[in-house]
Amino acid sequence: MNDVTTHLLEKVRRRMALGQWAELTMLNLLVLTASMTVLTIVNRLTAFAPEQMIMYVWLAIVPAAALLAAIFLKRPTLSEAAHQVDRALGEKDLFLTVSRLSSSVGEYQPVVLAVAHAKAQSVVPAKVLPWNPSRRIRPLLGLILLAGGIQFFLPQWDLFGNRAQAAVIEQRSAQLNLTRKMTEVRKTELKRAQESREMTQDQQLEENLKLAFQKMEPSRKEENRKELLKQQKEISQQWKVKAASKSSPSASRSSPSEEGQKFGDEETETLRKKAKEALRSGNMQPLKETMEQIKDELEQLAKTEDPVERAEKLEQLKKRLENLEKLAREEFGSEEMAKALERARKQAQMAQKDGGNPSEAMQAAMESMELSEMELSQAMENLKDMQNLEKALKAIQAAKKLNELDPLDGEKCKQCQSLSDYEKLYKEMLAKCNGQGDGKGNGNGLGGEGIGRGGKAQEDDSVETSFVDEKSQSQVTAGKMLLSIKTQGLGEKGQASEDYRKAATAVKQGVAEAIQQEQIPPGYHESIKSYFDQVAPEKTGSDK
Repeated sequence: MNDVTTHLLEKVRRRMALGQWAELTMLNLLVLTASMTVLTIVNRLTAFAPEQMIMYVWLAIVPAAALLAAIFLKRPTLSEAAHQVDRALGEKDLFLTVSRLSSSVGEYQPVVLAVAHAKAQSVVPAKVLPWNPSRRIRPLLGLILLAGGIQFFLPQWDLFGNRAQAAVIEQRSAQLNLTRKMTEVRKTELKRAQESREMTQDQQLEENLKLAFQKMEPSRKEENRKELLKQQKEISQQWKVKAASKSSPSASRSSPSEEGQKFGDEETETLRKKAKEALRSGNMQPLKETMEQIKDELEQLAKTEDPVERAEKLEQLKKRLENLEKLAREEFGSEEMAKALERARKQAQMAQKDGGNPSEAMQAAMESMELSEMELSQAMENLKDMQNLEKALKAIQAAKKLNELDPLDGEKCKQCQSLSDYEKLYKEMLAKCNGQGDGKGNGNGLGGEGIGRGGKAQEDDSVETSFVDEKSQSQVTAGKMLLSIKTQGLGEKGQASEDYRKAATAVKQGVAEAIQQEQIPPGYHESIKSYFDQVAPEKTGSDK
């Protein structure tokens, strides 16, 4: 064949292949559209699949139809193309003969090629094989209009409750993803805090206090007192900030009878003992080992396929996580740690529910347990900071007392390294000072400086003074005015004293509750209790 004839037949063959592919694609579209129309109707009645998924399938039918047509297309041969040309031109197998000349023998071949060449120059492939897609498009458009009408006008039914169940599963999955994100954000915060941890404000306050102790001079008693008050105020404020940032263990702790009901079995009592030991010694390893054990059990449960066995083990883990959550609040006062454990418990419970992904839920619970360990370390650091602040306040309290008796001298505490050393030194010095004053002066132990052993000062009633003996016109209450009495005539003997005692006792109880709830820094506890013991002494048998 010459080039002109060959190019003609090749063009016709490609056009035939493209036409057959388009025909097959349209046929596939018809079948798929009809199937999707039926599927849409069924889904509108039963809601067996999410609506969004149905829309994605609708969008995929065109490329699916084209791909299926390309896969199952049978490409036409050169002889079929030649036959198509002969039929379009009305020739009697001219081009078909040309396409087979390579396999035939004869002297007529040049004549046939010459005739075919002459004919091929005037042949247009588009006229040989015209396209007429309307035959398939019309029914296809009709089906598309029908499907669109169903999509927009047929209401959604849920005959088998599939839509409601799918909504629950979707909500549960979104909740699980949200909790995992919260866990990841919190873990990132804690990691950054650990990596960038430098000298904290608490440590800076402790260093300032040590420096203030070392600068104390015996000749500057009043300046020493003011400096101690300044340090006490700053550290007390920081202590209050720390106390407010955590839930108070003493405030949230239940009564002994309630604790016995909550923590009655051996395992939970062991957890409580571990928590108390960690608080006492600062060793968190036993509690961390317990958390690691729970993580291992969660990992094993993720691989458990038996739903009954998984439910039984999950129930046991739920109880242990609840107990750890209570310990986090009651013993460590860490709300963040309690929240992480609560999140782990709820995520583990999601593995029991139908339609969920147990493995994903267990993985989320393990991540929350990792966060719980980090929160435990953070809680212990905060507790250590508070204990250091309390030591600082106690050291200041001892220093204030000592400064009143024997002005402080910073030279005497150069060997002190920690605040505990300062507190111990000041208490020892206080013990030496108490009861060992010189009692010098002109009186019987009341003149001059020092703590003496002198007796009671003598009184002389003959000396005239401007003192006026009168009663306060205020009522005895437990409010701001402690001694306020209104009377007409003679009151009952001992009634005023009894009212005063009751009011003072009520105030004393309120202060005790504030101290118990950690609203008052430890450095003030001793002074406050001592004051109210003097104001409202316990009632003795002779007073009754």
